[in-house]
Amino acid sequence: MSSVSVYPVSTTVSAHIRSRTLPSGARRHDVIYRRGGRGYKIEHGGTFKTVREANVRLRLVEDWLAAGRNPKTELALLRRPAEVSLSFRDLAEVWLSGRFDLDESTRVNYRSHLRQVNRVFGSMDAASISAADVSGWIGGMIDRGLAPGTVKDYVGLVRMVLDHFDDNPARHRSVRLPKQVRAIREPPDADEFLTFLAAVDEEFRGPVVLLEQTGMRIGEALSLEARDIDRAGLRVRVRAEVAKRDRPRWIPVPAWYADLIMPCRMSPSRLSYRMRKASERINPHLLRHRRATLWHQSGIPAVELASRLGHANTSESLDTYSHVRPISEADPVLILAALA
Repeated sequence: MSSVSVYPVSTTVSAHIRSRTLPSGARRHDVIYRRGGRGYKIEHGGTFKTVREANVRLRLVEDWLAAGRNPKTELALLRRPAEVSLSFRDLAEVWLSGRFDLDESTRVNYRSHLRQVNRVFGSMDAASISAADVSGWIGGMIDRGLAPGTVKDYVGLVRMVLDHFDDNPARHRSVRLPKQVRAIREPPDADEFLTFLAAVDEEFRGPVVLLEQTGMRIGEALSLEARDIDRAGLRVRVRAEVAKRDRPRWIPVPAWYADLIMPCRMSPSRLSYRMRKASERINPHLLRHRRATLWHQSGIPAVELASRLGHANTSESLDTYSHVRPISEADPVLILAALA
């Protein structure tokens, strides 16, 4: 006899992961769902060897149920009978249209990545793609000099699309990713930051200071609205809809800066381009790194540091920022002079 346990994911959806132990001792994870209340029968949405794979299918089933679509019909399409041809491009479009959990910026980013992936796999029969095809594609990206992190992003996207098949070739054990060597990012000290600020065109200095003083991600900073600025409380808010992890957070700012904060209406690509024109080294993320480092070395508790940065856990903050050399705050008088 196999042992079975059911773990409800949410009280608002009728889909779950049921984990069971086979007589051999192996674990299997079933996605089960109802298309309504308890009067509806339990239906099966797939069996997987790992919880991670089961969660991918679970999210799809939850999205289909939320949209009023029949998971059985959708799965039949994605599993594709032999007489029906479904290209990778078409499969990717079905997958992306079902990802109701994505914010618009992530959706745009995925579409951009898919344009590149479709140059290789777009016209191929999705079910015919093999692990060897994926490995050869990875090798080609490496030969073209793509950074390991970029290769990982592309492969991760292909893996999510091909997760519609029980045997995902992009997740085969023979598929290897290039090793990523994490470079130690040395944030700019006060003098380097002030020199950089003076080199930035005046129109872009306000957004640059906002990034440096708050440690926001560039998309978060450029989505700031007047309602997000609490001048009396000396803080600004990152709204849930623009935060990376869909959780709102408040970030404290110094008193001298509170009255200067203004919403910045420009595209992230435009600001990034202007920053690159002023310095090849300093970019929006390095300013986030600088602010986090300053907070860390000033004694901000790890939990508070993670909260300000919007990290999922404290180790993500500490592992990234605890090793860098000490840096200093820039003189507010000099920053104000650059903004004047």
